[in-house]
Amino acid sequence: MKKPLHVRQIMSKAVVTVGPGDSVAHVRRMLRQNNVSAVPVVVRGNVLVGLVTDKDLVHKLPDEERVTVSKIMQRRVHTLSGDAQVRILAMIMRTHRIHHVVVVNDRHVKGIVSSFDLLKLVPGPVTELEALPENREASRNLEELVGLVLLDVAPGSEWDEDEDEEKTTP
Repeated sequence: MKKPLHVRQIMSKAVVTVGPGDSVAHVRRMLRQNNVSAVPVVVRGNVLVGLVTDKDLVHKLPDEERVTVSKIMQRRVHTLSGDAQVRILAMIMRTHRIHHVVVVNDRHVKGIVSSFDLLKLVPGPVTELEALPENREASRNLEELVGLVLLDVAPGSEWDEDEDEEKTTP
């Protein structure tokens, strides 16, 4: 019988954190510079008080240098111990439709797990298939297609929301 996998085995231990008094602009820079999609908000002693995700920053706020993290942070944060089983983590993430769980010990941040960390556990031939020479071109073509689709719905595109509403209104 296989031993259960624990959260501490898959969590990111080098956690980027911010304080509640930091500016929203600072958080935006931290996410970008560290290539992460969420940062726990902590006070002295690395005690968890909130979480800011990239979704919290979808809309640009006026004067982000003056708006503090405490104004936008999520105060209800899903947490687990590093001793929790990964299957419990996955159930929590799926049930609550969340992408980040902070790993704590007595409210002190010890790590963070994202849905991407869970995806790394899925065995499969994707990486092996992409490595085959005949699939590299198909992979590049797919990336180009996805890029074009994303560009079509990006802000500033030619899509007009008001025009679309007129077509769908009975």
